[in-house]
Amino acid sequence: MLTLLWSVFIFLLVILFHEFGHFIVAKSLGVRVNEFSIGMGPAVFQKDTEETKYSLRLLPVGGYVSMEGEDEASDDPRSFSQSPVWKRMAIIVAGALMNFVLAMIVLLFAFGLSGRQIPVIASFPEDSALEKAGFLPGDRILSIDEEPINDWNELLDRVAGLQEGTPAVIRAERQEEVFEATVIPYQDASGRILVGIIPETEKDPAYAWENAIATFGFMLSAMVDFFRSLFRGAVGLNDLSGPVAIVGAIGQASAGGIYSVLLLLAFISVNVGFFNLLPIPALDGGKMVFLLIEAIRGKPLPVEKESMVHLIGFALLMLLIIVVTFKDVLRLGVFGG
Repeated sequence: MLTLLWSVFIFLLVILFHEFGHFIVAKSLGVRVNEFSIGMGPAVFQKDTEETKYSLRLLPVGGYVSMEGEDEASDDPRSFSQSPVWKRMAIIVAGALMNFVLAMIVLLFAFGLSGRQIPVIASFPEDSALEKAGFLPGDRILSIDEEPINDWNELLDRVAGLQEGTPAVIRAERQEEVFEATVIPYQDASGRILVGIIPETEKDPAYAWENAIATFGFMLSAMVDFFRSLFRGAVGLNDLSGPVAIVGAIGQASAGGIYSVLLLLAFISVNVGFFNLLPIPALDGGKMVFLLIEAIRGKPLPVEKESMVHLIGFALLMLLIIVVTFKDVLRLGVFGG
């Protein structure tokens, strides 16, 4: 049940931001929006205003912004088709950009929530060498074998360089008094050298920004690398994931706590934004290609031809989703084997 709730929340939030990007830019540029819908299928809630209908639909698997003159001819001067090319480009690209904005917001919240680990003892794991040596929660580690410790990463690096069973002198500060004690490092089941410390964390906006930007860049580069490998044939259809696999990943993330869910939410949002910018018919990137051709030619391509290309692209995308989803179901062993 928890997996289902998280899945609905994540899908709706990603869709909401994407469609809101199209919507708010269209509104701000004076383009008439007939309907703003989140979800697909039968409407469970609708509100009509003077110009725009707002809808919440039953299935949280999509959404749309219906603009005047987007898919049909219109003489309305405020229609999408009558707007300058640059306005239409801005509206089209805004959906993906809002997905990137959502990812950054989520990452900032995640790193702000988790805080920055510092070399101060919060508590001890079982069989802690520090606890056996007389250290207490609240002690700040200042040095190990006279090597100064300024942050948590330095402590990790210094401990990793110690030898199992070889005494190390650790200096710490307790209530403005400095003391030191000899600690015997030990090895865990995975072979890591430990002294036995669970660190305190502190809120640090600069840390949150730095890590959010770095993580966003990593996620975006991972998408670029994946599609580059896909086009080169280095990865195949079996490496793609559909809605079933995504729900499974959400379930695993929810078991790991809110931090894991937030990171997955950010990655899904980056994925959706990046994928929509690909120059594939029916996607925002495909529509951008037609707008670029129009800007170069000075006039649009025939509406019938563009609509046919997008229709074929949409059909192929639906086929791909069906195939990938079927493979996801087979991996789950629903049909035995």
